[in-house]
Amino acid sequence: MATRFVLYVAGESARSSRAASSLRRLCSVAGIPSDAVEIVDVIERPDVADEHGILATPTVVSFRGGSTRRVIGDLSDVDRLASALDVDLNGHRESDAVRTGRRDG
Repeated sequence: MATRFVLYVAGESARSSRAASSLRRLCSVAGIPSDAVEIVDVIERPDVADEHGILATPTVVSFRGGSTRRVIGDLSDVDRLASALDVDLNGHRESDAVRTGRRDG
């Protein structure tokens, strides 16, 4: 079953960029295609944020098999992010991938 993420950010701030980077790292380590990530700027699209009940940024919402999970706030620890979103890192910890420079088995 495919996983899809929506990352809600507020503008082009450093915090927004770090959140997007962390989510992309998670996808890279877990083997999730980059097109599974949608980024919504709540400043440009406040209607979407309101419709989905987004009260704080950054917020990432994962959709998989009819279930959803949300993580709000600091997304910098990719291992913790994976755990919170129930994403399998295929036996790898992101910190191991960074240390060895490897993203695959």
